[in-house]
Amino acid sequence: MMKRILIGIIFFCLCLPAILSLCGYGRGQLEGYIEKAERPVMHKASIWSGTWQRDEEQYLKQRLAFSSKFIRLANQMRYSFFSTSKADVFVGKDSYLYQYGYVYNHNGENTSDKNTIVNNVTCLSHLRDSLEAHNTDLVVLIAPGKADFYPEYLPSRYQKKIKPTNYDLYSQYLYKANINYLDFNKWICSLKGKTKYPLYPKTGVHWNQYACLLAQDSIVRYFEAKYNRLLPHIIAKNITMSKVMNGKDDDLEKILNLIFPIPDNPMPHITFAPQSSTAQREKIKVLVIGDSYYHGLRDTGLEKWVFGDSEYWYYFDAVSKDGKDIGHVMDMYNVKEKMNTFDVVLMVMTQGTLQFTPDKFFKEVYQEYVFSNDKHLYDRLVSFYIRQINSDKNWLKDVQLKADEKHISLKEAVKEDAIWMAKEKIKERMKTNQQK
Repeated sequence: MMKRILIGIIFFCLCLPAILSLCGYGRGQLEGYIEKAERPVMHKASIWSGTWQRDEEQYLKQRLAFSSKFIRLANQMRYSFFSTSKADVFVGKDSYLYQYGYVYNHNGENTSDKNTIVNNVTCLSHLRDSLEAHNTDLVVLIAPGKADFYPEYLPSRYQKKIKPTNYDLYSQYLYKANINYLDFNKWICSLKGKTKYPLYPKTGVHWNQYACLLAQDSIVRYFEAKYNRLLPHIIAKNITMSKVMNGKDDDLEKILNLIFPIPDNPMPHITFAPQSSTAQREKIKVLVIGDSYYHGLRDTGLEKWVFGDSEYWYYFDAVSKDGKDIGHVMDMYNVKEKMNTFDVVLMVMTQGTLQFTPDKFFKEVYQEYVFSNDKHLYDRLVSFYIRQINSDKNWLKDVQLKADEKHISLKEAVKEDAIWMAKEKIKERMKTNQQK
């Protein structure tokens, strides 16, 4: 009898998460990017191929009661006992957190091939010349990396440079190519210990509000001197220190998904405002092509108060204006004509992602602006529509029906639809150009 009771209790415990999930209990939320699984539609082809079973399992896993609690427990054990994580987070000394890309860029572990770097800078120099012919200037800004700013909290093996880094090589070749280049990595690192407020958080990857305040002021003054014009200035209306992290000051800690918080150092909280004596000055029209490090600059009010009628192209993909998403670069009929409407094209990259962002910013922008052709456009459009279909559940459901009818995989059907859309888009573009 006791044996049956014990078996019943064990069985009940095993079934409890599923029971609570069906009742809607115990579904916690995790931080960071999580690709939310949609419940797959059951079709004969997807069952026979095994894709329905796989997708259904992923869907149920995300909705299992207490799954987030168990994930946080496992993460806490990795962090507390082994100083590691399953996320893209490097745990340094005294619980200083880094992203791996910044660590490897700091010691040269992921340095790109020299010829690749030379080719990327050559593309950029051609782009600069083409833009200048239309009175548009090109400026490259490399933001700092946390591993360069706080190398002392890295293990000794990562503190030593094993070969020239991507940052070293790009700095060298950008200078040789006479590219307008703002080296904020070198500058911000030189300010360490010399400023009234700290410049980097302990548990975040990005520079903090005070570093962004200094950086935006430097950018404004650089543009004023270079173009001989007076621009609006942004000031700190109020600065308070707090151990409650602000914005992205603890973004790495959040994606660790721990149970217990990591003690943080006090960080500045700043209220930004336009300087009243300069508020009415003429603005400058800037196109920013950048990564997440630009978000901190934008939050100072740079777009609102200094960059008039400007746009931000995130990773040369998503387009936003005045903080609102307005589409994708892929949707533009003529990127070249669009870029020519700005006073400045400002490329903002960070020291920690130089192993791939120049390919995205230098090479792709060059190909689209200087060397665009139908094959290049076709490939980009196909990739774009594959992403669009996969992110639209109704569209994906229609494609699944086509896949079942044709007895092909969902992936093949998605590509077929993307190819058709790409060809139609090119036809539409050709027709528009002919009408011009």
